Amino acid sequence: MTTGNSRPLLPPILVSGFVASIGLWVLWFVTHLPWLHQSESINIPILLGYWGLAFVVAGFNVGPGRAWKVGVGAGLVSALVGLLALGTKLRAEVQGGGPADPTLHPSTALIVLGFLATGTLLGAAGMALGGALAPKSRATQPEPDWLSRFAWVTCIAAAPLLFVGGLVTSTDSGMAVPDWPNTFGSNMFLYPLGPRSAPNVYLEHSHRLFGTLVGLTSIVLTCWVWLSNQRFYVRVYAIVVLTLIIAQGLLGAMRVIQNDRISALVHGVIAQVIFAGLIALAIYLSPSFRGLSAILPPPPARRIKLFATAAMHTMLVQLVFGAMYRHLRSSHVLWSHAGFSVVVVVAAILAGFSAHAFMKDAANLPAAAKTLRRGGTWLIVAVGFQFLLGWFVFMTTAGQNRRPESVPQAVIRTTHQANGALLLGLTTVVFVMARQANRLAKRATKPAG
Repeated sequence: MTTGNSRPLLPPILVSGFVASIGLWVLWFVTHLPWLHQSESINIPILLGYWGLAFVVAGFNVGPGRAWKVGVGAGLVSALVGLLALGTKLRAEVQGGGPADPTLHPSTALIVLGFLATGTLLGAAGMALGGALAPKSRATQPEPDWLSRFAWVTCIAAAPLLFVGGLVTSTDSGMAVPDWPNTFGSNMFLYPLGPRSAPNVYLEHSHRLFGTLVGLTSIVLTCWVWLSNQRFYVRVYAIVVLTLIIAQGLLGAMRVIQNDRISALVHGVIAQVIFAGLIALAIYLSPSFRGLSAILPPPPARRIKLFATAAMHTMLVQLVFGAMYRHLRSSHVLWSHAGFSVVVVVAAILAGFSAHAFMKDAANLPAAAKTLRRGGTWLIVAVGFQFLLGWFVFMTTAGQNRRPESVPQAVIRTTHQANGALLLGLTTVVFVMARQANRLAKRATKPAG
């Protein structure tokens, strides 16, 4: 699908549509939180306003000419993905939790068609406006790497899933919905959810919906990778990551069906491993990775790889310690987690500073060098924040009951867990780039023949 001047339509449609939909999902989750008690008369204008603004920004990025055409497709894609959230509004809301009235709203068909039409119109109008505001030179600029952008969109989609999953653990809401794949006997995608829902039911059911969003986005990404001209190992790696995501969903189901905390523990660990895997896939698909060349001699390249590998391995161990404490509340694991944090900080700082210095040796390769340098810089910032936040959590909430006494405690614990995922993601960026830099350095110095 292309325009008359051979500028493609489908790639920007998918990227713009999914970005708008992911933001819409996150905003829907926030505005409907039971603690806010916010009415739909307030929520709906907020959601529609965001939706339109998201398309204006997308149109500005796409540029003039094809913006409105992309907007039609992006709006429809965004609305189709948003149907998974709209389904929570097609039945009468349940006060608290429990079985829902199986009767759908009498105007369900009209609501669905109206939602699809609204998304399409907002997409067309918003992106047309954004394209009109964009400089005309944007229409002649080189086409962005849309697949690389969609890979990062998939990583962004996984972020709210991790945070909501962390809230489920922090509030001990994992068994708030006792069945799967249904929700209290109802179709999972048609169970009513809103401000009057019980908080634990709201969190657990939202977690399932966000999991569906990530699964759908990952399927599209994997298909796109296989349909594009990618290296074979990247295609295989995309399949591996998607397989892990599917297995993660089944493991989450097993945790509910068997009410097993060990399954919950493993589920929590694999979630962050998958996030790191998605980050690695996005790096493999990025222009920075493809533009990396043998510009470092073997000693500094090997040093960066060594520190990055040490940081990656220590963080995986620390991840297991953290998950064990969050799910089992063992004091021995808590002290192991606290003590081992010093090792993690040292390894991350060494990896961060070695990557930060990469720009000095790679001034003739700005894109790849900046990726590694920025990754190292943010790695140092993130590990420092994580260390301080971890001790703050330890001093304020450690040793308390499994269910926090207040929402702020749950948010603090979950922020620590979410920043840990970010830290692992930044380490993955440095780790993948450093391994490639070392491989190319060794290849460049290998004697011919």
